[in-house]
Amino acid sequence: AQQQKIIKNASRSIETSNFEADLQVIRGLVESEYGGLVDDYSEYNPKNAGRDEFRSAYLNVRIPTDTVEEFLQQLDEQVPVVSRNESSEAITTQYYDMAARLEQAKGLLSDLTKIGADAVTVEERIQVQQQIREAQAEIESMEGQIRNWDSRINLTQVYLNVQEVADKSQVQPIDGAN
Repeated sequence: AQQQKIIKNASRSIETSNFEADLQVIRGLVESEYGGLVDDYSEYNPKNAGRDEFRSAYLNVRIPTDTVEEFLQQLDEQVPVVSRNESSEAITTQYYDMAARLEQAKGLLSDLTKIGADAVTVEERIQVQQQIREAQAEIESMEGQIRNWDSRINLTQVYLNVQEVADKSQVQPIDGAN
């Protein structure tokens, strides 16, 4: 039986009156406790532009898929999450189809290499070399796609949107979290 290949994604919106402290909690969970990494981080501080608005931050993090459920539970408990979303995409069929096509392309490359060794005329050699280059490009493309899928299967993408609010009474966490 084939192992299921599933890409998971999640998102959380967080509203907090403790902006700096909650960002530290989030980074600690991601980087220290769950071995994840921050792919992208941006912060907006309107006070730097002379505006009397609240700060916001956007984090795009990747968490090992085998611990993402626990990470999300800890996040929901430790910071005021006001909305959440989780999704998954089953790519099992596409993954194994690509793997089979990759093996076929490698077999073709091996055959072309043997044919090239037996080529007699310059024209035959040039023609076989062109086919070898095409097969190599196709193999590299398929290997790249499989590596990309493996990365997305093994590390779940979690999008975090953190909004500062004036005081905690404005925050209505879902499910009574924090």
